[in-house]
Amino acid sequence: AVALAISAWAGGLGGGLVGVPPWALALSTGLFSYLTLWAGEHLGRRTVGHLLGERASLAAGLLLILIGIKDLL
Repeated sequence: AVALAISAWAGGLGGGLVGVPPWALALSTGLFSYLTLWAGEHLGRRTVGHLLGERASLAAGLLLILIGIKDLL
């Protein structure tokens, strides 16, 4: 949660420094988040889910843990 808050703060600061209006920053962030989540879900169902079968949940959990460790380092 702290990393997400810092990321949002940095995005807002960067947008403010270059003069992006807050509504445009919020809209673009929301839209990009939606599109990447949709693409990941679509890719997961179409390819990885079929390859891993019942182990897909385990693989997703391990991937999230690895991303968290990478963010801490």
